[in-house]
Amino acid sequence: MSSDVSSHRTKNQYNLTDRVAVVTGSDSGIGQGIALLLAQSGCHVTVCYHKDEKGALETAQKIHDFGRKSLIIQVDISDEEQVKELIEKTLKNFDNHIDIFINNAGISGDFNNVIDKEFRDWEEVFRVNIHGTYLCSKLIAKQYLKQNLEKIN
Repeated sequence: MSSDVSSHRTKNQYNLTDRVAVVTGSDSGIGQGIALLLAQSGCHVTVCYHKDEKGALETAQKIHDFGRKSLIIQVDISDEEQVKELIEKTLKNFDNHIDIFINNAGISGDFNNVIDKEFRDWEEVFRVNIHGTYLCSKLIAKQYLKQNLEKIN
């Protein structure tokens, strides 16, 4: 996927001005593309990465090129404390609200020769792809409920 979002659309049809988005795995690939489309649509974006800091910096720079703010956070989404910190840091940086959360992070592992793989390699794929997605969904759902209650009161 090209990271040049503007080449795919001559006029942006989405208006998300000043909304706050978090995109896990936004240091490359689909996650980077989503983060850039959100920035082009007006969002400020928390760029999440696990290992590719250079890619996260590149994504953040492109977000700034769209005139939007970014925050870069290294996170292992399979670790509940790190996901809590991700949400807390985003809230602190962007006026105590999150409007959009994209669960994009995932790993595939290299299982071409499964005979040579350790079970812990398989467990890591599940920890990130299944448990990590669950943790992110659970914790952001709690935050969304809190934000809605604050709006009502």
